[in-house]
Amino acid sequence: MLLGLGGAGKTAFVRNLFQDPDANPSVETEHYQLYQLTKHNRERQHQYTLFVGDYRGQNLGQLVREFVSQQKRPFEAMSYGFINSLILVVDLFDPPKHADAPPLEPRGEVDSSRVVSHRDQWNDTALDAVFGLLTSGSLKYVCVFVNKSDLLIGSNTAAVQEDIARRFDDLRSRLERRAERAGAKFALVLGSAKDGTGITQVRDDLYASSVAGKS
Repeated sequence: MLLGLGGAGKTAFVRNLFQDPDANPSVETEHYQLYQLTKHNRERQHQYTLFVGDYRGQNLGQLVREFVSQQKRPFEAMSYGFINSLILVVDLFDPPKHADAPPLEPRGEVDSSRVVSHRDQWNDTALDAVFGLLTSGSLKYVCVFVNKSDLLIGSNTAAVQEDIARRFDDLRSRLERRAERAGAKFALVLGSAKDGTGITQVRDDLYASSVAGKS
């Protein structure tokens, strides 16, 4: 399950995760999109099929409605009890105001109001609603992916990375507690959905959190 505010970079994240040009981040995900990738991992000597449900996470009511509607479909990958990973995409800067706007330039300061928007959206009530759609028996991995980290000047230094992580301390601690109660691994990953930084780590975690299927 992939969630995040509009413009946080969810679809760009999918495009880099799957190397899928059809996951077009210039097109807003109006409701819900399911992406699927089957790939052989030579290092682990297994074939993996990843299903990623890209929800319009900025609308919690829409998320619940879409999730409930999927339960009525046979063999739905996002069925209750089958979702084993939750990825929450947050970012450090507001997205461009319109599609024709120039790309964001590197900046020296994080947009604090954008960070507050993520914190307010993913309050305890919202997180309880999200985790109510998941089951502790199947959930194995919870990740906060901090997008647009590459746009912060000095982001390759430990001091700046620590500052970025600190800004999401509240959200991280609340998600980490819920992951721990569910028996799931938690990770906070700094990266870029645009250039793929950090996505290899998430992909490896998704592989490690996968379950054996029937051939």
